[in-house]
Amino acid sequence: MLASLGNTAALFLLVLLAGFVAGKCKILRDEGKAGMTNLVLFVTLPCTIVDSFKIDYESSLLAGMAITFAIALAAQTLGQLASVALFRKQPWEKRSVLRYGLIVCNSGFFGMSVMAALFGGSALSLGAVYLIPQRFAMWVLGMPVFTDRKQKYALLKTFVHPCMIAVYLGLILMLFSIRLPAAVAAPLDAIGGCTMPLAMLLVGSILSETKLKNLLDPNIYFYCLVRLVVIPGIVFLGCLLIGIDADIMRVCVLMAGMPAAATTGLLSLVYGADEKLGTATIVTSTAFFFLLMPAWLTLFSLY
Repeated sequence: MLASLGNTAALFLLVLLAGFVAGKCKILRDEGKAGMTNLVLFVTLPCTIVDSFKIDYESSLLAGMAITFAIALAAQTLGQLASVALFRKQPWEKRSVLRYGLIVCNSGFFGMSVMAALFGGSALSLGAVYLIPQRFAMWVLGMPVFTDRKQKYALLKTFVHPCMIAVYLGLILMLFSIRLPAAVAAPLDAIGGCTMPLAMLLVGSILSETKLKNLLDPNIYFYCLVRLVVIPGIVFLGCLLIGIDADIMRVCVLMAGMPAAATTGLLSLVYGADEKLGTATIVTSTAFFFLLMPAWLTLFSLY
């Protein structure tokens, strides 16, 4: 598993480097980044989610999904409470970025790629279920952090979001043991495989615009402590106390401890918040995620 992690980290690093070069060479500009974000959210990630449900149905698997959903809901609540309680003294430009980062992490772009690389199989379907509360939170709680107002039709938007529709379709395919024809399954798999490269290219291009001094803000490191250690740590202890299955636990803990979402920087730019802080938060939290991963995997091996 540690060897797999090393290979995954190397893969992410190289793609990140390619995105960095593309950003430096102005191949990827702001409009291109926004387009790539939409491409992943509305096209490639839904394909990845549907593809992740290509497993044989078992009643125990459905029970595992229900448990995963409950844990994800609890972790999302922790993130929301932390976002309200912390950073209140910061100016709006910084507070909005840090609050959004606690409400919405990179469990979509980044998390599903990590699940595929480390665990594969049923971990992907559990990861897709874990994403459901965050998709709600992204519209209902995350966006208003930047706009200072509730999003009209936020719940409706969440129900019909392509990632949510992908979950519905995936569940139907799994529950009724439906096998898609090769002419459909092959393109689905190919498009879904683009999720990780596109996401990391995007983060790399954002990194190319980040200056070293922007990485020294102490708020970033406090954010990383809460996002990457405290929240997943509470989930880990809770799973141990309740006696949650090890496979479910490791998916939930890692998904709860994902770094800041790539949208953090983009939304900061769109709504006039501190986009430099947003970018620095993405980069720093992603780096710390990889540094902490061996520790988490070692803990998992003990239980």
